[in-house]
Amino acid sequence: MKYLKLILYSIFFMFTSCAFVQSTVSKEIVLPASYKGRDVDYWFVFYSGGSAETENTRGQTLAGGESVNILFPVNTVSAVVAYPVINGKKERPAGLIFPYSNTLKEEEGYAAYILYRLYTQNESPDKDGVREFLSCFNWPHFVEVCEDFNETKGDIWETDTDAVVCAIANASFKKSILKKKHF
Repeated sequence: MKYLKLILYSIFFMFTSCAFVQSTVSKEIVLPASYKGRDVDYWFVFYSGGSAETENTRGQTLAGGESVNILFPVNTVSAVVAYPVINGKKERPAGLIFPYSNTLKEEEGYAAYILYRLYTQNESPDKDGVREFLSCFNWPHFVEVCEDFNETKGDIWETDTDAVVCAIANASFKKSILKKKHF
């Protein structure tokens, strides 16, 4: 009888503990009032974690210095892409890749943009599989590769983003894919 109670309690806690597991976490992202030393008119913010509840693909307009609370899925990479508008002109975005970063950075803008595109251009019905696949990619290393490209070869934004998206989607990304487009 003693062992039966122990087994029943174990089963009870096993099933009820699942109700307390969070599927998302909320983070406050602060949008700086200035970007590259210039005052920001406003920010245009997009984000995606690969599911409807953690996605804003239409964009959200916020003033510099404001913050936005974003729901991020747990155990999944998510992208935040924020375009600063300065003197009426949309600049290249700052970005962050959660959970590796909690702060918008110019250096992460390209990588976050690529991840955002991978989520939003994906047509697979298996959204969980896509999130798992993209979470296995080494995003911190990709950010470093992009920074290295900027320092040694020029502007990362002049590379073929379509080729980068396809290479990551096909699990065939190599640094050599990052080449400047010839216009």
